[in-house]
Amino acid sequence: MLFRTLLSVSILLLASTLAPGESPPEVASEFSRDVRPILSDHCFACHGPDEHQRQADLRLDTAEGIASVIESGNAADSELVMRIHSDDVDQVMPPPKFNKPLTELQKQTLEAWVAGGGEFRGHWAFQRPVKANVPTDAGHPIDFFIDAKAADKGLEINGPADDTALLRRVCLDLTGLPPTREQIGRAASGRLDYEQLVDELIASPAFGQHFGRHWLDLVRYADTHG
Repeated sequence: MLFRTLLSVSILLLASTLAPGESPPEVASEFSRDVRPILSDHCFACHGPDEHQRQADLRLDTAEGIASVIESGNAADSELVMRIHSDDVDQVMPPPKFNKPLTELQKQTLEAWVAGGGEFRGHWAFQRPVKANVPTDAGHPIDFFIDAKAADKGLEINGPADDTALLRRVCLDLTGLPPTREQIGRAASGRLDYEQLVDELIASPAFGQHFGRHWLDLVRYADTHG
């Protein structure tokens, strides 16, 4: 009985163990979001833009360079996939001496990306924006995307804030100051015009002082030498 149980478990484990490229795992593999960060953290030090540190004359930060170590759509025959799965300390990448091994999820992500075509994309800032398809009855586009992501994560969206809460939030956001008594009175009596309030706050000196501080922080400005 014990033997049969152990045999059954062994068969299940063997069936769930796949060689690289046999069946690409279903993991996220969008290049800029999922793949580039892995390459940047684990590979670019030796295979990146620094020609003095570069090894094997291989760059993984360019489309031409990475194309030399992958077979688009064929993970099993890709040098990159074989290297990250290798058990040979002289072949596996990243090399053990750097103490930055890939996790199983990172290996699966790279393999899935290669199996999916291995599309290389430049930095997101240089990509042509693609207009999203937002239903015409969805209200504000930002709310549509927030609602969609919340639904995907099984989260429940809070209802709209009341005028008092909205007043406090917008005042703190735009001026860094709490609302005045007059503004609170308007909110409490139902006379709060949100768009008019925003215009008032932006026209106030407090708005310039509040947002100017961000730029002063950026240039390391200070009123003291301490």
